[in-house]
Amino acid sequence: MDIAYRPEHEPYFGQNPLIEKVKGEINIAVAANCEVLLLGETGTGKGTLARWIHDRGSRRERAFVDVNCSGLKGELLKSELFGHVKGSFTGAIGDRPGYLEEANGGTLFMDEIGDTEIETQGLLLKAIEERAYRRIGENRQRLSDFRLICATNRDLSEAVSLGAFRPDLFYRVNMLSITLPPLRERKSDIVGLLNYFLSAKGYSRFPLSNDLINALTRYPWPGNIRELRNTLERALLLARREALTIEHFPNLNRPLCPLPSEPVKEAESLTEPEAILSLAAAEKRYIQCALEHLGGDKNKTSLALEISLSTLYRKLKKIQFT
Repeated sequence: MDIAYRPEHEPYFGQNPLIEKVKGEINIAVAANCEVLLLGETGTGKGTLARWIHDRGSRRERAFVDVNCSGLKGELLKSELFGHVKGSFTGAIGDRPGYLEEANGGTLFMDEIGDTEIETQGLLLKAIEERAYRRIGENRQRLSDFRLICATNRDLSEAVSLGAFRPDLFYRVNMLSITLPPLRERKSDIVGLLNYFLSAKGYSRFPLSNDLINALTRYPWPGNIRELRNTLERALLLARREALTIEHFPNLNRPLCPLPSEPVKEAESLTEPEAILSLAAAEKRYIQCALEHLGGDKNKTSLALEISLSTLYRKLKKIQFT
């Protein structure tokens, strides 16, 4: 979903048919007090949507606590979630409340929930079920009336099948799931997003030229809404208060992978081994070119090629031996 949100403004949800179902699910999430799981690629707006649900719900006067699980592992994540007491581990120089305590009465947003380790998942499940927890190194049980919203760009059902995510926790956090479609699947909303972001920045030289709009619409946006917003902010810096033109977006006209310069044999003239080799070579060249274009970022490359990250790694491993 192309939600673009700042607390002082209403978000732009878009008009694409894909989002109508999402809007209904958002309304249910705002009215309910259940766990919500936000699914979608990086940059589709899961974090901003979580905050918007909180700000419109019954807990809006209490804290919204945001934790990114991908940057915290092991004892550090447990300490951040549950808190700790002085001396419970090396570096624990004093008592410290955790995110569960801070979110009491409000909302705990766990981004990248799929990156948590199995042991932490078990402790989190117990805290969700009982709304109770213990600080690390403490016997006293504490209570917290928190609402949980989770987000991930991973396929949690696949993670469950691989043993990387507890099925009982998956069923618990998946009470209400909302899938945010990538921007490339709803390009009809790009113009609305452009107007929304640019107006928020004080830009008033509308309408944008057709050439610029066409270029922005053709681009695949592997980074989704976040990439679009950052690209616009960079273009405004380059424009120096002048009207935006295609020259202020230097990466838009660069193809993801240029056509090969060498002649290619007609498909009908290829023998079966040649056809297989030609297809493998083309795939190898395309993947390598996509990686170069996206600065070696494998996550963005997998999104641009519309394959899973694990599939990309498997293909890269195969390429190394061909």
